[in-house]
Amino acid sequence: MKHSIKKLVARLTIACTVILTVLVSSGCGSSKDSDVFTIWMGSNAGVMENYKDLAENPVVKYLEYKFDIQFEFITPPSGSETDNFTTTTISGDKLPDVMELSYYSGATVDLVTDGIAVDLTDYIYPGEGECFFPYTKAFLDVNPDVRDDVRTLDNHYYALYTVTDPEGNPPWGGYLYRRDLLLKYAGEEDSFTLDGKTVNPATWSDGSDVVFPSGANAPDLISDYDWLFQILKRAKDAGELNYVTTLYYPGYLETGDLVSAFGTVPTCYKVVENGKTVVKYGGDSDEFKAYIAKMKEWYDAGYIDTNFTTHTNDMFFSIDSESYAVGKVGCFYGMTGFLGDALSAASGGIAPATMDLRAAYMPRLSKDMEPMGFYKDTKISRSWMVTTSAMKKNYEKLFAVLDYLYSPEGSLLVNAGLNREQYAEMISAGVTGFWDTTVALNEEEQAILGISETSAKLSEVGVYYYNERVGANLFWQDIETNPSHGNTIVSASAQIFWGNNGTSKIKRIYDSEAIHEAQYEIWSKYEPAANISTSITAKLSTEQNADYVINYKALSNFLATEVPKFITGAKSLDEDWKSFCNNQTLKGSAKNVSYLQEVYNALESN
Repeated sequence: MKHSIKKLVARLTIACTVILTVLVSSGCGSSKDSDVFTIWMGSNAGVMENYKDLAENPVVKYLEYKFDIQFEFITPPSGSETDNFTTTTISGDKLPDVMELSYYSGATVDLVTDGIAVDLTDYIYPGEGECFFPYTKAFLDVNPDVRDDVRTLDNHYYALYTVTDPEGNPPWGGYLYRRDLLLKYAGEEDSFTLDGKTVNPATWSDGSDVVFPSGANAPDLISDYDWLFQILKRAKDAGELNYVTTLYYPGYLETGDLVSAFGTVPTCYKVVENGKTVVKYGGDSDEFKAYIAKMKEWYDAGYIDTNFTTHTNDMFFSIDSESYAVGKVGCFYGMTGFLGDALSAASGGIAPATMDLRAAYMPRLSKDMEPMGFYKDTKISRSWMVTTSAMKKNYEKLFAVLDYLYSPEGSLLVNAGLNREQYAEMISAGVTGFWDTTVALNEEEQAILGISETSAKLSEVGVYYYNERVGANLFWQDIETNPSHGNTIVSASAQIFWGNNGTSKIKRIYDSEAIHEAQYEIWSKYEPAANISTSITAKLSTEQNADYVINYKALSNFLATEVPKFITGAKSLDEDWKSFCNNQTLKGSAKNVSYLQEVYNALESN
């Protein structure tokens, strides 16, 4: 299966890559320790629960086998990553060889200047010398937009970021609602007119004819959510829900999401005007005020969880999991694996058997606008650095692995896992590991494999196969869960490495395929065009970055404290809004806009 380098983009759950600095080494050691590289990275619950040691991952084992290299992983305790990063980077010669940069808020160039990170520029673009990263270079050459994002303003490559193809990357999360409760509690009083005809929800039966006032088959406009919430409120009043919906504890998401339905993002964001990128700040805008007013309206109507500010330790896609997991929340931000009756089945009979979660659109105020800022895997994502410690070892092997993950084969490997030929290589070489999970095969899959049995070992079939009819790589049907390793697909794919992540479309197969196909369409409808990549903030000068971080933290803390007060009624939008806006100016909102605008101006003038 061949793929052009232009297509070398897809998704990786823990997106990573590398920052590297040029420090010429006088030579590499000859001991085996010179082939052992340590990787410092933040923990990922979906992976950590499957492996006590991340080196057990089949992809890691395959890379070790293929490149005659060894990886050891260091994962700081969850919640202490930032402090641990700082402590680790001042440890001198005890640096790990590769470190995730997600927990570093300083200017990347400072890590180079301080002798911690290595500049990769001469290894990617060596002039007449040897190129250690041919796949990476080729990828950047045919994707100049990515190259502009990852290079510094003076054309250095301190960071290579994971790259994602939005079109080939099914979203993993979005808004969900209890369709079963909509069907149960919607009545004739909820009728509306659509295309000159009266739509009476009391006539709906199995849900196939559900339509919202906007005409969409899922909540689309804010007015659709208003209509849905008044119905779900009846379910709450009847004791079937703890509350209709909830908010992230600050009352908003910095990426936008619900806020962007009103035409802004509550932090710095970008728009294109007359062909030029223009940076704006939305935390003091009339649009943000309109968002807060709507949230207060929902709060006063009894839709929003009155305890939303207390869930400070919950991720935005897992707010009050004890409630939503048993069917006690009517609408919330969730993940693909929650769709249909999945949560009900996983609850062990606690959640109602009738629970049916369906996808909702990222909301918008009207049909002539699109949400432009929300959380989604962006084209440019996390970054990693290679430290100067790696340069004292056989760094050529490490570079070969890093570059391989930008190749068609390597990117597919980290995104999907091993195919059966790669498993066969490992087994033939005597590499041991987690290969014996059973995979159920349907008739089509048996024909593709030339296997007559209805099941086979994972090592005999690989994690995925290319289906000519679908034109995509498909995971095998009904891969069973291994009790000792959790979800097999998570366990058998990388989930932890940097790289250009995925050459071709990878499609997961579900029993409720129609529900998931609809979810892909709904959650993929819009792109977060307003979001500013971390690769842009990484281009700030040392002085700018220091001030930007101070301002950013001050603004975030201020909004997280004050916005809930407006929503709950502790403060008045009429009386306190002007002071709210003035405080943001004093905390540096305009300065941060100017810093980012300077970066875009420089990029667009080159």
